[in-house]
Amino acid sequence: MKKRITFFVASVSLMILAFATTNLGKLQAQTSAMGEGSIQKIDLPSKAKKDARFKVGSLYYTFLNEAKGQVAVAPCLDFESMYQYDIVIPETIKYAKKGEPEKEYTVVAIGKSAFANCFNLSSVKIPQTIVTIGDVAFWGTSLEEIILPNSVEEIGNRCFKASVRLRTLHIGKGLKKYGADLFDGCWNLQDIEVDPDNTVLKSENGILYDKAQTVVMRCPSFRKSVKKIELPSTVTKVARGAFEYCRYIEELVLNEGLKEIGGNAFYLCSGLKTMKIPASVEKIEDGSAFILLAGCEKFDVDPANPHYSTLMNGRILFNKETKTMVSLLYTTDKATITIPAEVEHIGAAAMMVILEGGMDEYYGGKGTEQVILPENLLSIGNFAFAGTNIGSIKVPDKVEEIPNGMVADCKRLTFVALGKGCKKIGFGVFEDCSRLMNDRTGVIRCYAEVPPQMAQNSKGEYAEFNEEVVKRTVLQVPEASVSNYVRADGWKAFLRIKKFEGQANEDVVAATLSIKPSKGMLTIVTTEEAPLCVYALDGTILYTTTDMQATVELPQGVYIVTYQGKAYKAQVL
Repeated sequence: MKKRITFFVASVSLMILAFATTNLGKLQAQTSAMGEGSIQKIDLPSKAKKDARFKVGSLYYTFLNEAKGQVAVAPCLDFESMYQYDIVIPETIKYAKKGEPEKEYTVVAIGKSAFANCFNLSSVKIPQTIVTIGDVAFWGTSLEEIILPNSVEEIGNRCFKASVRLRTLHIGKGLKKYGADLFDGCWNLQDIEVDPDNTVLKSENGILYDKAQTVVMRCPSFRKSVKKIELPSTVTKVARGAFEYCRYIEELVLNEGLKEIGGNAFYLCSGLKTMKIPASVEKIEDGSAFILLAGCEKFDVDPANPHYSTLMNGRILFNKETKTMVSLLYTTDKATITIPAEVEHIGAAAMMVILEGGMDEYYGGKGTEQVILPENLLSIGNFAFAGTNIGSIKVPDKVEEIPNGMVADCKRLTFVALGKGCKKIGFGVFEDCSRLMNDRTGVIRCYAEVPPQMAQNSKGEYAEFNEEVVKRTVLQVPEASVSNYVRADGWKAFLRIKKFEGQANEDVVAATLSIKPSKGMLTIVTTEEAPLCVYALDGTILYTTTDMQATVELPQGVYIVTYQGKAYKAQVL
């Protein structure tokens, strides 16, 4: 039997703290940097097994090279033994293996995940014997300050990620190699200090650069007094997450000569009024770079830029070469957005909104209620509309693949239409869509006559629909295809598979109302409690309500639905 899994979208709270390594956008990690000189080679085990760890004092260790007498700090065994309070890592330890005399070992490394998720740490003192710090060693800790001594030559990927209380980081002169996404989710970072003699990194005005100042690596987020930043002329790349959470910056001047902007680069820079893109910029990762620029009114792209331009009066950042909507700026306006016909592809996270982890108060229930996609659209990126305020969406016929998390966490979503050309369904497409999972309102309509296949990941695991979706949501399919969907992998899990007959003059009628016809009835969903009426063509009132959800049984015919001063025609077959 083929191995299958149900995809769970990463906790949105964790997305906020550690966005860069989630599935959002499937973004690539930046390349580690090498400096001058050689690095002492220390191979850390990929995973410290419980039976390979031993305890001396308050810490667990694992052997790296017994012949050389080298050990590394290892993760604790379980929750009960979690490291906490003030930790002092010794330079050497003494340990006797069973049946052998006691020996002295030098602590030369902090192993992978050694202090990860130790949320009750006050301090960790790192000795001058430490040469290597492994991947995610301090992920999610409660530390406010970390001092890397001059002996440290290498730090691994995501080393400090999601350390939300981290305020100050001191980097010694010995560091020669560093991994990717070091500071993702460190939103309280105020100061990054680098020894002037360090050969690979430099701190200028509190901002971390590579030594030559060609790459902006990280700007501390929590500096209320810094309102304007102007990048030096040497910068060619803004790295992933370089300015994330810098909500106090009101003006950011990107230099001419800048060529590349990484994913998540300006995430939640809500104080920016405009985003100016120089003519020299050649590459911008998909929309995740500009998520929740809530105060930004428009993109301003230099007219001489051969790669990028804007649409919709600056609201859309557009890749002219690939015809991709890279990003659509967030707005609290609920009005319908019609994506221009020039757009053939929608980039990953192009409209994504983060709702949880404290963000719902600011962004929940706000923003456009309907997005109308162009009929010539060919593809949609992962998490493109995740967390938005949309109530319904219709995917055009030319889109063959529904991407991972396309409408995940869209709390108001009640109706999704998938086009005739749909061939594949990604992971977590409808995750956490609470109204779509309501058996009174939720409808997924698939026009494809052949049931789309479920996506498969690199491990051979197949996507599955959310358990609540298949239990509660109505699946509507072409009459001739009902039997195929009942037998198809993934789709057969739906408890209510029905043929659709008759349509409203539009599947999605308006930003504030949707009409879903089926045999002998109309299902009407509105966004507010306001008078709604259904009329016969001769003007006779057949039904009236102020409820936001209504199912009206009607004989075959054409009817008029009025709501908030507008009239819509609907047909029941």
